[in-house]
Parts: sequence; structure tokens; C-alpha cells
Amino acid sequence: MFCTYTPSTVVPPDSTWSHAVEIRAGARTIHVSGQTGHRPDGSLADGIEAQSEWAWKNLAAVLRAAGMSLENLVTTTIYLTSPDFIEPFRAVRAQALGHLRPAATLVVISALAGPGWLVEIAAVAAE
Repeated sequence: MFCTYTPSTVVPPDSTWSHAVEIRAGARTIHVSGQTGHRPDGSLADGIEAQSEWAWKNLAAVLRAAGMSLENLVTTTIYLTSPDFIEPFRAVRAQALGHLRPAATLVVISALAGPGWLVEIAAVAAE
């Protein structure tokens, strides 16, 4: 009915969730759990730019594990912990996506699930 993807190139889930879930019906669709600024060894990158870069790298790695790429993005939901992070995040996003323009929602919230987390990116991709 569905297939999950948790590549070895990103930090493993810390509870009962998957990095992506494929639901097979009509179009192939991937729902990607929020990706953070963690390196594959589980360490957290320093600062909004580095965390944003790793969040995009992790998102791309999850999509690659599913046989897709950032070109398959349909929508992203971005969570930032400060309005001061919007412009630095947008600069990193522009570099990561180039000409790609998925639908997007950007939300500024007071905190994310882990201490020191500054950004989280959830996504849906399809082909």
C-alpha cells in the first residue's frame, strides 16, 4: 500500500516516523517529514545559513533515496524560529533550488522540537 524511505545518509528518525512516505495512486507522491540542519552524523550545524544548507541537502537526500530530486518538489513548508532568519534562509533556498519554484509556505514560530534547531523544511514531491 505504501513505502517509506529513510536513507543512511541522514540522521535516523528518533521515534516512529519516516523521512518520506510514498502513497501509490495515480501520480507517485512523496510526503517528506521536516528536514533540519543536522549532518549525517547527527550533529547540528551552526547558524541559520549552515542549518538551512543542511536542511536542503537532507531533503535532496531523502528524495534521491526515493528516486526523485528537488525537481520533483510540489510544495514546501518552512519553519523558522526568528523573523531575522527569513532573508538568510531565502538566499540559501535560492541557491539550493535555482530555477525551481515549488509552492511554499514559510512560518515563523517560537521554537522547533529540538534545542538549537533554527529551521525545518517539510515537502511534498511527485512524478
